[in-house]
Amino acid sequence: MTQKQHDAVCLCPGDMAPEEIPSRVLEAIAGRAEGREIPLRVYGNSDRAGLAAQALWQFAGMTGLAQDGETVWTVMIDFLANMMHLAAELDMITPEKSLFNDIVEAADFHYSAEDGIES
Repeated sequence: MTQKQHDAVCLCPGDMAPEEIPSRVLEAIAGRAEGREIPLRVYGNSDRAGLAAQALWQFAGMTGLAQDGETVWTVMIDFLANMMHLAAELDMITPEKSLFNDIVEAADFHYSAEDGIES
């Protein structure tokens, strides 16, 4: 990762552990999409991260996780757990099958393909 990419991604102080990054960092990253025309044109991974942060920041605000003391780690875990509940409601997760891991694997494939795209 280049210094430019690191600066764009991590807005946390010092060498903070991933589990300690404050949820408010999401607000700053989400700001990348503010005031832009919708549908948003995605030019690179910085835009992709901004869109994800915007969704997570809204989720954090609605669930009380946007307050001091909460972490991005917790927001992401809670959001993914809620995504699993949604998948179950849509019969993507049943006692007989779980397609959620397939969704995560497909997302990982997309991420890997996009990883080389400049922000």
